[in-house]
Amino acid sequence: MVLGIEKGKGLIVLLILLILVGAVMSGCLRKQTKPGDVVTQKLPQTAIAKNYVLDGPIYSTSADYYKGGLKELTDWVPHLKDTGFKTIYLLPVWSENSYTPDDYYKINPKIGTEADMKNLVEKVHNNDMKIFFDLVTA
Repeated sequence: MVLGIEKGKGLIVLLILLILVGAVMSGCLRKQTKPGDVVTQKLPQTAIAKNYVLDGPIYSTSADYYKGGLKELTDWVPHLKDTGFKTIYLLPVWSENSYTPDDYYKINPKIGTEADMKNLVEKVHNNDMKIFFDLVTA
């Protein structure tokens, strides 16, 4: 007898323990979700998660969506704030083929100028909002 288990029953107890551990590890004992269930999870409290993701709704856009480019988007900032958005996530602005930019220091002339970009960032910050950019590195 080892650990209070009779000799022939030790293998059965070990097998049951392995099955239970396997079930826990595979998630079989966790609450199962159905389609349509709202699933939430606690995000890590990093600076990015705390300041951008958890701070409120994010408006994802491209300056290409606006006929006036960056200038028109700048004009929309107060409306976005009034709608409840707290952050603007701006898709690439660097070249005509935004995901393979030739120069990270030049704004695509079809959507605006460097001055237009500075005005946009300033207006976003003056409205107590944040802005961040989609950036693809080569």
